[in-house]
Amino acid sequence: MSQKNEPWIREREATVCLWKPDQTRGYISNMAASLLTDFLCFSRRQLEEYVKMIRLCGFTGIQVTDICSAWRACGSWERVHDQFKDLADILHREGMSFTLWVWAAEFSDYGWHDDDVVYSAADPDTAPCDDPRVVAAFDKYYDIYADMAPYADRLIAHFFDPGHLTDTRSVLFFARRLFERFRRVNPSVRLGIDTWAAADDFPDQLVEAGFTDVMLMELPFLPTWGVGDKRARYRSRVKALGCELGSWGWYTCEYETDQGPFMSVNDRVIADVYRRTREQGDRIMVPSYWSEMDAYHVVNFFSLYVAGHLLIDPESDTDALLADAARLVAGEKGARDLLFILELIRDARSGDSFSAFWWNEPQYVLLCADHADILTRSDEAIARLTALIDGADGANDAHLPIPVRSLYRLMLPQLHQIRQYADFSVQLAAAKRAKEAGEV
Repeated sequence: MSQKNEPWIREREATVCLWKPDQTRGYISNMAASLLTDFLCFSRRQLEEYVKMIRLCGFTGIQVTDICSAWRACGSWERVHDQFKDLADILHREGMSFTLWVWAAEFSDYGWHDDDVVYSAADPDTAPCDDPRVVAAFDKYYDIYADMAPYADRLIAHFFDPGHLTDTRSVLFFARRLFERFRRVNPSVRLGIDTWAAADDFPDQLVEAGFTDVMLMELPFLPTWGVGDKRARYRSRVKALGCELGSWGWYTCEYETDQGPFMSVNDRVIADVYRRTREQGDRIMVPSYWSEMDAYHVVNFFSLYVAGHLLIDPESDTDALLADAARLVAGEKGARDLLFILELIRDARSGDSFSAFWWNEPQYVLLCADHADILTRSDEAIARLTALIDGADGANDAHLPIPVRSLYRLMLPQLHQIRQYADFSVQLAAAKRAKEAGEV
């Protein structure tokens, strides 16, 4: 931090990821999944509490993902936008910001089907932006997104993965059309483009095409950005171009729940990512904006609380922050038991670093944890959580949009899954030892 009391990151937002909890990627309906964490089902009162919760976590605003899978889940894009408009109104009343993040080249998939959508030119030798059918399809959905223009403080375009544009000229063409639509309605809206899956020279191409006031967004995502000096080179390029630097956090606080709800507690993972990110690039340029994913809404409160406060002061004690979060939910009486449960989930599913958390790293925690210890602690954690469920309803000084007892009930199956996996791992290890000893 450059000055005392100055936050490390000036603008901090939680990203509401809108995969519906009972629908896997928009296709498979799981009728056993709880809808208590379905953000699109929150009432106005729940949205108000959610905003207070996010502010308590240290964030200055909220980013929402406007994606066609959410429209399918709600039956229409209008219903989704109604929820967004209520959220934006609440945020602005609280002095917080509202950011709209959109799929800029993905309009028909994940359960949402539109025969009018065409991504490729009829002539294979012609760029998509030169085909009137493609332009009409993009314009149709950019007009839908622009319904939110009066409410948005910032617009972030996401063109790659998922996205159907492969040539840079078409990406730049459609980025200009999207941004012009928003600026016509809201001249003060700030603009950004995230660079997930983009080519390394994409920032240069943007600026050369005239996008000089667009925030360029990197990823904290370490497997791709932690190799060599990629982050340092990226920040040097952004600084030389005179653009604003943002960071689009994904998979830092949790896994994306498009494959099913998965609770993790990532206090130490977050600290590791932030430390390594600062070491890789802060000497060159510090992001002015940072967002962190909230996919498993409410259940993810504990990681969000740590993330938001570390974005203010990255030198904060993460263990103390996690204890604070437990106290806000359970009160002084239940905080010790809840912290025991949270530490078990962390040790079983997240570990102490991103390398332990990420599924294809050699230190992946599900392969390397002390499963015998996890199994013993799981029994104790289940007993403690059951007592919390049966006891008082908790303090809820965290402004959770659902009752504390409901949160506990959502956590209980996670503990049983942890126990079952630990039991399986212990038995598997015993079978391997027996085989190696020639006993079977």
